[in-house]
Amino acid sequence: MDTMTLSGFVPQEAKTDVPVQWLTGLKPHMSIQDTSYYGDSSKSESGYSSTNSSFSQDHTMESYQYGQEIDDDVVVVTVGTALHNCATLCVSKHLICSYSFFFKLVCSSPMPPSIPCQVELPDEDSAIFLIFVKWLYTRNIEIPDPLSSILEYIIPIYTLADRLRATALKNSLIDLLVVIYSEEASMLDISDVVLIYANTSTGSGLRRWAVDEYPRLPENIQHASWDNYGKQCPEFFFDLAKASFNNQTLLLNPASDPTRYHDHDGVTHAGCCNY
Repeated sequence: MDTMTLSGFVPQEAKTDVPVQWLTGLKPHMSIQDTSYYGDSSKSESGYSSTNSSFSQDHTMESYQYGQEIDDDVVVVTVGTALHNCATLCVSKHLICSYSFFFKLVCSSPMPPSIPCQVELPDEDSAIFLIFVKWLYTRNIEIPDPLSSILEYIIPIYTLADRLRATALKNSLIDLLVVIYSEEASMLDISDVVLIYANTSTGSGLRRWAVDEYPRLPENIQHASWDNYGKQCPEFFFDLAKASFNNQTLLLNPASDPTRYHDHDGVTHAGCCNY
């Protein structure tokens, strides 16, 4: 049996020493026990429905709910290593390939009907990957309560989505941050910016959001100097200076158009979003 990894094709026998979690979308095979992920939640004016434990986005693609038949084909995904929280999950092939261009590519090789595609992600965190899988089935982003830092929680999910080319999840996370920082009057500080820039690449939607969100607190701009910010995060300092020079920020409220920070298969669009 062939096992796919992020680095390529690696011949390997099927693993039998790791518990398999079935997430095919067929009710008899579901192993998620917390049905709160599938429950109804109140709808906010922003178009999102949320509960104390999750944040869902209803207005884009069709949601796959508990017990709904999707297909019989699965992808067997092994996440992590035997020494670090290894987990094996069986996920609907149609569902995961629809939302992840990475999985669409690695599962495109012809396989006998009786042999499922196997994918290994040894460098990924199984807990973060499970959040992605739950989002696939419910379109809910689980938010623990209490949570010390929303950014420390969101960034690992966002970077996983980036590696898996799961554009819709990245955009959902951006929308979540925009809502939180607008409704709760939260403000970024320089430590938040350093965290974002340390974990993302040039042109990232998270970086673009930070450049627009940061100046909303007047004292951030008052102290925006090379000594205060430039030495800690040079890339952000130059991005902020460039945006200010071009009049692209300072007075811009990210909540006015969250799609400015969305990605669509590597292409950035502003003013519209149809993912």
